[in-house]
Amino acid sequence: MVFEHDGVPCTERAGHVISAMGVTHTVACLDAQVAPAWHDTVQALRPGLSYLALYLGFEGDIAGAGASAANLWIYASEDIGRVWQAPADEDAPALFVSFPSLKDPAHVGIQAACMSGLLAAAVIEPALLRRLGG
Repeated sequence: MVFEHDGVPCTERAGHVISAMGVTHTVACLDAQVAPAWHDTVQALRPGLSYLALYLGFEGDIAGAGASAANLWIYASEDIGRVWQAPADEDAPALFVSFPSLKDPAHVGIQAACMSGLLAAAVIEPALLRRLGG
């Protein structure tokens, strides 16, 4: 796999690759000599959804403030299939919210929350292409 770290091109070899940046971008980082037919198949795929995740830490009694161990999907409207198209210009149409630290009764200390919103692939495509040299 070829990637960039702190502006320096790097190459790593591995028997397996686990990636969260999407198959198209992952394959673009692989050596073209590795499974060329698979490269062609993947390049023909259209981009799927992406997501934006925000991890938060809270001090104090968040359960007392209304947070629970339940996972929540929060929608801005009844259009639950709507995907975030312009994060810089609009609120998220839907958010997934979870408080994983509340799921562990033995947890002590800062409470954690995770908020995720589904994004249209086109939102992050320019940044990924820049990083991949495209």
